[in-house]
Amino acid sequence: MSKEPSKTIGVILASIAANFRDSLLDGLSSSFYEKGYQLVIGLTNNDISREKDFIQKFSKTTDCIIIISAAERYTQIESAVTGTVPMLFLINKPEGCPFSCILESDYSAIYQAIISSANQKKSTVGCICSHRELSATKELLRAYQDAVTASSLPFSKDLIYDVGDDLSFRVDKIIEDMVSKNCHAILAGTPAITNRILDYLVFYNTDPANEPFQLFGYGMVGSTLASQMNIDVIVHPVDHFIDLTVQTCIYLIHHPDYKNTRDYLIKGKLRMHTYNGLRSYQD
Repeated sequence: MSKEPSKTIGVILASIAANFRDSLLDGLSSSFYEKGYQLVIGLTNNDISREKDFIQKFSKTTDCIIIISAAERYTQIESAVTGTVPMLFLINKPEGCPFSCILESDYSAIYQAIISSANQKKSTVGCICSHRELSATKELLRAYQDAVTASSLPFSKDLIYDVGDDLSFRVDKIIEDMVSKNCHAILAGTPAITNRILDYLVFYNTDPANEPFQLFGYGMVGSTLASQMNIDVIVHPVDHFIDLTVQTCIYLIHHPDYKNTRDYLIKGKLRMHTYNGLRSYQD
């Protein structure tokens, strides 16, 4: 006997701060509402056991599950998957995942940012990221290492700082460590990390005693600090991400026997600037 439609979509989030881009959650809520669905949210704080609990719960109570997983491998959550509702993975694809995924592909944008910077200013680049075991962070680090190597810049794993979900991480201590290694450029791995670094650099870079840091960050076009700080930003077509997610979910709900899976790649776009410290933001 088939389950009665609930007109709800279950959304499981590993971490709002680390994984969601800009207003993605608000956009999904509005778009699904227009189609007669409401969202129910499960926040796991990167706890795999909690993630499995939400999968089991939402499999009984929702029509489709959207999940930003904390799992590195699908086998970590496989036992909780009942197969009674369609599932769609976003942003992170656990190794071996048999479901369709909508992913952000930022390799080209990251590579371009570092290569272009290196052509102007040969500065060692460090990286502050979150959860290096996840697929999105793996791609970020691959682009970072490839671009640094291609630019003949020094590369060291000691310049990769994984802060996990700790958004109170000590930027000053990381900056101090980077300076000791002659590093004066940072690749920030998420919008939340970008915000955190900006809060610090807006003061650090204006101190004449300091050599200014260059920052490559995420999705900061509308922020007050980004309008003052000179940073290269990677932005995503959020509306496209939302539309594709909603359309895919609705299709899966209406075609429960559909077995084909695919990965959809949403490419980030780089907005570049010439580095000279603080100045007005320009498109």
